[in-house]
Amino acid sequence: MRIYPFIVIFSALGFVLSSCEKLPVNPDEVQNKYDTSHPKFNYPRILSLQGPQILGSDGSVVTFSWTTNAVVARSEYRFDQDGFQSVGTGGSVQSYNLDEGVHTFTLKSYHFNEFVYVDTSITFTVDAVKGPALMFKPRFRRISAATDFIDSIKVEEVAGALGASFVVKYDPRMIQISEVKSPFEPELLLLYNQRSGELLIDFVCTGSLSHGLNGSTAVVTITCRGLGSAGQTTFLAFDKVIFRDLNNAGIAVRETPNAKVEFR
Repeated sequence: MRIYPFIVIFSALGFVLSSCEKLPVNPDEVQNKYDTSHPKFNYPRILSLQGPQILGSDGSVVTFSWTTNAVVARSEYRFDQDGFQSVGTGGSVQSYNLDEGVHTFTLKSYHFNEFVYVDTSITFTVDAVKGPALMFKPRFRRISAATDFIDSIKVEEVAGALGASFVVKYDPRMIQISEVKSPFEPELLLLYNQRSGELLIDFVCTGSLSHGLNGSTAVVTITCRGLGSAGQTTFLAFDKVIFRDLNNAGIAVRETPNAKVEFR
């Protein structure tokens, strides 16, 4: 009598196995998913890429959006020579505080086998800040705590600017400024005074620069140390900005965008 349960169980298993063997299998469908040499392999494709959409009066936000076909498992992007960032299968990304000038956006979309990808790039220009203006370069950086960095201060789209005075405001708990200099010294006479949270700068052009500054150029560099912790954000900002022309009269300044520092 004990043999009957065994026979029943065996018979059931046999039924299941024989049923599995009878399931239809499409070899093209199996090979097509991973075999790039198969004639029916479905390659990843970027179906659409839109952008850049430049937002903010100072061009502080640049947006790209895209769609991909169904075999794309993830996408990566980067601006200029930054490292690639993974963003899933599609959607949109934003970059903040890009510097004025020419930039490149690159997108890679990977097949789910991870061996095949398609990529594309778009070159675009950010020219949102209208001069005369005073700017930091770069306008955004991501750093680790206790890291030294150098920011340039640029005059943007000026004509015959003989000198300027302004204040750089910052949070001394987040940033320490250790050095201030100009690439044009000694023709550019630079005076500065630092107190907690403020750096007062005054410069005047002499010698070969006595005709004044024209166009866009970096006039001052500041060496800083980041003191913040991971996840914190701080800003460098301008205040009390005055440009002077060849007759020592004031020049109206249109924009003075901030610089953003993010700690990782």
